[in-house]
This record gives sequence, structure tokens and C-alpha cells, in this order.
Amino acid sequence: MSAPVLKEASSLSLEARWFGSGAPSAELETWFAQRASSFGIEATRSQARTDRYLVLRGCPQVGLKLRGGKLEVKAQRGPGISVELHAGLHARLEAWTKWSAAGSAVSPLVSALGAGSPSWISCAKSRALFACEVAGGSLIPNPEQRHVRSGGAAELTTLEVAGATHWTFAIELFGAVAEQLDAEAALPPLRSLLGASTPPDLAQARCASYPAWLSE
Repeated sequence: MSAPVLKEASSLSLEARWFGSGAPSAELETWFAQRASSFGIEATRSQARTDRYLVLRGCPQVGLKLRGGKLEVKAQRGPGISVELHAGLHARLEAWTKWSAAGSAVSPLVSALGAGSPSWISCAKSRALFACEVAGGSLIPNPEQRHVRSGGAAELTTLEVAGATHWTFAIELFGAVAEQLDAEAALPPLRSLLGASTPPDLAQARCASYPAWLSE
């Protein structure tokens, strides 16, 4: 039996994320599609999937997620920083590192973590996303929708957890650019992802990471 292999691939990120109750509003979905269009691209919709999260009560700085046959471990790199992205729109910008484990030993590893425990929560997702490259602190449109290994992205996802519907919206810088820029230098490209106006519903949404939100 092979041992799980931990890999660090596209693992660095600077993120701000929000959660709301119910399905995303029509206004938020329209805003998201128009924002992607402003970069000359169309937001891509991933195939619906179900991820399983191991909720570590009292430890929102670490997240464990099982997706298919892969176990992902995500750890926060230091405390988050409170930032103002638009007038009245405050967020908590957090730096994360992600590793993934793959191989035939993943299943025994998950079993050792208590696969049948109620601490594992299933989360069905339907996600829309658009990504741009970043150079010199500015976003570069990606109309060919090439795979971006280092850049900025925005996502809008509908979630089903324990029979209830929620939505989450996030902006992030990932890959090498997330390592090269400090929080202050990261603000211009993150604000560019949002554009000139605050997205609908964000001012009333809960700003949190997945581990923090799931442990509530």
C-alpha cells in the first residue's frame, strides 16, 4: 500500500470570502456575469460536486477537505488582516497554504480521522469562476481562458449543507503572485476583481473562511 503523497501545487493564496443564506440573488448572479464580461471572458461553471469537510471545532485556522480520492489540507499563514475594499465593505484578508494528499493510502488516512464521525460535513457545490493573470499589481484579461497558475480569481458558489441552501462569494490571489505581494500591495488587484461598485448582498453577508463558517 503506497503512502499518501503531500504535494504543494498552486498552494499559496490571499483570500477574502463571504457567506449568505439561501441561493445567490438574481442581482448578485447578474453582477458576477457582468464583471466577468468586463474582462472579456465568460465565467466558467464547474460540474456540481460534493466535498466533505472535517470540522475542527475551535481551530478555524486549519481546514481538511475530501474531494473524490484526494485529501486537501489548508492552513492559515498568520492572523487575518481587516481591510476596506470599498466604502462600507470591510473584509478579512487571509493568507493560506494548501497541500494535497493522493494515493491508495488516502482512504485509510481518512478512516483514521474518523470517516464516520459527525464532524465530517458534506457540502454540495455548484460554482462559477473567472480568473485573470496578474502582472505589476494589475489584472491582465484572459479571454482565451488559459489555465492560470498565478493570478487573481472571483467565484460565486451555491452550497447545500445539511438540507439548507447557502451561497459564498470569494476573491483571491493565488500562486506566485500571492507569495510576492504583501497585504497592502494585494489590495489593488483584489479591488479590480470587484470593480467600481460593491457586489450586491456582500455588505450584509458574513465574512469568513470555510473552516470558520462550517464550525459555527
